[in-house]
Amino acid sequence: MNPNATMKDVAKASGVSYQSVSRILSGGANLHSPTTVRRVEMAAKKLGYIPNLFAIGLQGRKTRSVGIVIDPSKQSFTGEIFRGIYDILMERNYLPILLFHSLDDPVDAVVRRLAARRVEGFIIHPNLKQVQDVADSVRKYRLPVICVDEYLSNDWNTDFVGTDDALGSRKGIEHLLRLGHRRFAALFIDKPNLKVRFEAVEETLTHCEEKCFLQRIDRWDFDDNSRNQKRIRKILQQQAAPTAIVACGDFMLPPIYNAIHELGLRIPEDISVLGFGDTNFSRCLVPPVTTLKQDAYGVGSKAAEILIDRLNNPEESPVVKSIRFSPSLLVRGSTAQPKSRNRTKTNGDLELQHLNS
Repeated sequence: MNPNATMKDVAKASGVSYQSVSRILSGGANLHSPTTVRRVEMAAKKLGYIPNLFAIGLQGRKTRSVGIVIDPSKQSFTGEIFRGIYDILMERNYLPILLFHSLDDPVDAVVRRLAARRVEGFIIHPNLKQVQDVADSVRKYRLPVICVDEYLSNDWNTDFVGTDDALGSRKGIEHLLRLGHRRFAALFIDKPNLKVRFEAVEETLTHCEEKCFLQRIDRWDFDDNSRNQKRIRKILQQQAAPTAIVACGDFMLPPIYNAIHELGLRIPEDISVLGFGDTNFSRCLVPPVTTLKQDAYGVGSKAAEILIDRLNNPEESPVVKSIRFSPSLLVRGSTAQPKSRNRTKTNGDLELQHLNS
């Protein structure tokens, strides 16, 4: 076995012309007879020939590589997305080139590094605070782009794969309604997919046959959880406090749990808590949180499939694809019937209070 074997060596060993060997080993086996292809493949295997995909890519302007820009802050969710992307790309003989980026990394520099390596397309999972920056940087290179979990921008249509956020919120709120909850506090932030989650909460409560009360809290301090904790305590100390707290994402759960425990309240006996995301730590809380599990692996693998299809059919101009996976409700120990239920038939009225201070 010779790890330095070349196509010329394979041609000599198989008795097939160099041009034919080059076509067969570069993906053009369908242009030759099965007998010829088998001779070449057997000779390549015996010699230990390893194709230089980079050189082949330069010749044919195809590197069979995909640039992946991922926000590392979402940990388990991000990991599953990448695993889905990785499995499909490797199965189809594409090389994933992964770059993590944080808020301290210049987005344009990250994207430029991938473009310099002649990636054929991008799969993007941008940080919430850098969505528009990523969009502006990626579009310069006029390559196929698939966005996962977060839209790149409102004015640039690109393929998207993510979660059916509205369906997830409906499932969670319907679960709480069945338990008897009618007073809710919902914590959200002003981002596209999280706004969709809140709108679904509001719509579901509007169609409830009994009167519901909803407090919307849409400010969140990513740098100081003590401020978030203080605001949650204030909500829980109201005379007509909510019996259930709904978080737009599991990242909000630690200050919610801490505020409840600081007040000497119990979960779920005094107040129920609903999350969204099923992050690793959410099942380790006491009690484990009831949440919506997203199919992160499915999101990643579907994104890779769509991108490969775009790369293999560059002349086509199909409609932009938007695919959303249905999340599943995981009922754990953080939700239960409220202590008291004041039910009044009101034809589905909803009293909404917007707290943003």
